[in-house]
Amino acid sequence: MAIRLEIIYKGKTTISSLVASSYSVSGTVNGQTTNFALSNDASYDFSYVYALQYPTTDQIVPGVPFNTYAAFGINPEGKNWTFNFRPQEFLNSTPMCTVSIPLD
Repeated sequence: MAIRLEIIYKGKTTISSLVASSYSVSGTVNGQTTNFALSNDASYDFSYVYALQYPTTDQIVPGVPFNTYAAFGINPEGKNWTFNFRPQEFLNSTPMCTVSIPLD
């Protein structure tokens, strides 16, 4: 599963990037809610192809749209998918916010 994102950072200073744990999807698989982590390799590949038409950046500047893809290796039997976004500049830092978006 790949999700195209346009993020607008509302902070006051430029940040270097967001850690991979900022992104996840969850869904119901075999009756259980299961979380799927971001696939760094697949996300980079999608973003690279996307960047051929629309530039992306590793620097996230306040107020400037940041375009990227988040890709996940999911179980195709799942349902009730939700994209979970908890942006963190550093691993184990406090998320800047928490957003959950239903995908079904």
